[in-house]
Amino acid sequence: MVHSGLKASIPTEQAEKPAGHTQGPWIFYADLPSVEPNWHIVTTANKLRVLANVHIEPGNQMDEANARLIAAAPELLAFAKAHEAWEAKVILEGDWSGEGVGLNAELHEGMFQLSILRNAAISKATGAA
Repeated sequence: MVHSGLKASIPTEQAEKPAGHTQGPWIFYADLPSVEPNWHIVTTANKLRVLANVHIEPGNQMDEANARLIAAAPELLAFAKAHEAWEAKVILEGDWSGEGVGLNAELHEGMFQLSILRNAAISKATGAA
């Protein structure tokens, strides 16, 4: 049954592909304001491309947290994509014969690697890195 609020998907060959984003890593570069003292940049690691200008009032921790979250976007996206792929493998290859799903060694290792990606992305986004 199709929910009346759902729209039919566009076949892949007809769908417009969104433009790709600048590859990471991205960094919050607070050492050099971009245009004035309260504006700082999120840039590529080599500092050749400005990705965002972020207004940061002196001492405003929320503004700084927003800049760190923007800079962590590539890592957060990489984690989400990796988790999606791992989850598909669990669905297709997991042992569903018991009350829960059983993970073989490869799936278990994948879960461990995901936790590393997740923790690194969270640390970067929260400034703990």
